[in-house]
Amino acid sequence: MMTGITGYDYEYLWALYLKCKGYAAKVTSKSGDEGADVIAIKDYTRIAYQCKLYSKQVGRKAIYEVHAGKDTYKCSKAIVVTNNTFTKPAIETAQKLSVGLLPNKTPERLIEACSRSYKEGTINPKDELFLQLPVAIQKAIIHGDRATSEKMNENAVRDGNGEVCEKNKIVEIPVIEKNDDMRQKHQINEIQKRNGFSSDKSYAVKNDKSMKTEKICPICGREFFEHSAMCPICKCRLVDLGNKKIVKENKASNNDIKTEKKKRRKRLYFCIGIAVFIYASLLVMYSEPEESVYTEKIQVTASSKDLKGNHYADALKILQEAGFEDIDLIEDADLMFGLLKQDGEVGEVSINGKISFEKYEFFPKDAKIRITYHTFKPEFRSSEVGNDNFQEEEKEGVVEYDTLQNLFLILSYDTTMESIDSFISDNNLEFTKEEYNGTPKKYVYKIAYEPGVALQRYADSGDYVEVCFSQYDGFFLYAEYFNNSAFMDALLYNYGTHWDFRESEPNNSYSGYYYSKPGKFDGLIIEHINGSSSQTSYHPCNNAEEALLHVIVSQ
Repeated sequence: MMTGITGYDYEYLWALYLKCKGYAAKVTSKSGDEGADVIAIKDYTRIAYQCKLYSKQVGRKAIYEVHAGKDTYKCSKAIVVTNNTFTKPAIETAQKLSVGLLPNKTPERLIEACSRSYKEGTINPKDELFLQLPVAIQKAIIHGDRATSEKMNENAVRDGNGEVCEKNKIVEIPVIEKNDDMRQKHQINEIQKRNGFSSDKSYAVKNDKSMKTEKICPICGREFFEHSAMCPICKCRLVDLGNKKIVKENKASNNDIKTEKKKRRKRLYFCIGIAVFIYASLLVMYSEPEESVYTEKIQVTASSKDLKGNHYADALKILQEAGFEDIDLIEDADLMFGLLKQDGEVGEVSINGKISFEKYEFFPKDAKIRITYHTFKPEFRSSEVGNDNFQEEEKEGVVEYDTLQNLFLILSYDTTMESIDSFISDNNLEFTKEEYNGTPKKYVYKIAYEPGVALQRYADSGDYVEVCFSQYDGFFLYAEYFNNSAFMDALLYNYGTHWDFRESEPNNSYSGYYYSKPGKFDGLIIEHINGSSSQTSYHPCNNAEEALLHVIVSQ
C-alpha cells in the first residue's frame, strides 16, 4: 500500500475516481459524517459510500455505519469500498442489509484509472476534488506513474505556504526586509530549519553544491528556470519569484506603472458600480406599501415563460397547487385549423396585471390571476360527445381495461403505500414518489408506462395514475386516473386538498367517485367553510367502473 496517504486522502481519491466514471460526487464533512464519507449521484440514483483504508480486513462496523448513513443522506444504495478485503461476518451482514462491497480498491489502482482519465481530458487540474489531494498524488495522476507518487511521498518537504516540493529542489521563501515584523521573520527561520534550508539568502536552497538554480511547479512538479513565471502544463504561477521579481518590477517603465494604475482604478469603479446596483435592486425588491405589510404572500412555482405554451388545465393545476385561489380562465377564440397553436394552449398568464414574472417570485395569496388560452372559433368547433352517445357506446360491448385502468379499479379508501409499491413492482411500471406541502402534507405517486410521463411536473404526454397519501398517518387521500387522448380524468376522493376539495376528515359528504373534463366547470357545486361556493368540473359517479367508462368511451 502507498505510504503517507491518509484516510481523508483516500476519500477524495475515491470521489475523484467516481467523477471520472460520470458520477456527481462530493466528500462529506471530516467530523460527524453520519456513516457516509462520499455521496455520489448518477441516473437519478443516490449512493452513500463508506471508504476504509485499512491494513487489515474490514469488519461489520463499517457495514452498520454506511447502512445508517444511507438513511441519513436519503440515498437508495449503500456501498463500502476498501483497499483490503472483508471478514466473513462483514460479508454476511452486508447481504442481510443489502449493502454493496467493493474490495481491493487500492490507491495505486485508483491513481492509474484517474491518470487515464486525465490523459483523456476528463479531469481538470483546477477541480476542487483534485486540489484537495496531496501534491504527490496529483503528480502521480498527471504523469501516469504509480511509482512517482510513492517517491514524491517519501521525498516530500513543505515550504512556508504549505506547498510540497522534492528534496534537492529550490523552495521560494518570501524576502524579509529590514523593517518587516520580527514575528514573521521568526516564522520564516523556523520553516527553513525544519526543512534543512539555509536562512541567509532571499530563497532557500538545499545544501548541494552540484545543484542548479531551478524552481518547481507546486501542482505538476515541472522544473522552471528563474525567469519563468507560469507552468506550460497546468498554467500555475509560482508562489513567489523572490529578488528577481522585485528587480524586474523596479526596472519597469513609468508608462507600465501608469497603465496598471488605470486598470486597477477601472476595476475599482466597476466593483463599486456593481455594489450600488445590487443595493438599489434589493431596496426596490423589498420595499412595499404600508397597507401590504400584513398581506400573506406565496411563491409562484413556474415563470410566465414556463406556463405559456402548456395546456390551460396544467397551468391551472400548477397555480392552484402553489396556493392561489382567485383564478379566471379566459377563452381567446382565434383558431381556425389549429396548425400553429393547439386548442387549449396558454397564450398569456397575468398575476395582478403582471404578464412577465419569474419562478419563485412572491405574490399575495389573493392575487387576481387570468389565464388566457387559445381555442377554435365557434364556426370551426366540432360537436362534443353527448351523454346519449356515451350510453350507446357503452352498450356495444365489454370494455377491456389496461394495467393503469385496472389499478384505478382496485383502489379504495383502505389502500396502502405498500400495496401500491407491490403493484408497481409486479407490473414493471415507471413511477415517481415526491413530497408536497398540502393540507395535510402528502406523498404523491405518479405511475405511468414511460419514464417521462411519470415525472411529477412538466411531464411528457400520456396516461398516468396519481395516488396520494397523508405524510402524518399514511392514510389514503385521493387517486386520479388521467386519459391523455380524451383529456379527461376519473377521481376517487377521500379527504385532503385536491383542486376545489378541501375536506379535513375522511368519509365526508364529498367522498366518492367522479369524472371530469378539465376546464369545463359544469359539474358539482362545492360549499366552502367561509360561506362561498364554487362550481367544479367533477361529476359524481356510483362506482369506479362508471367513472372510468366516462373517461374511456369519451376519447
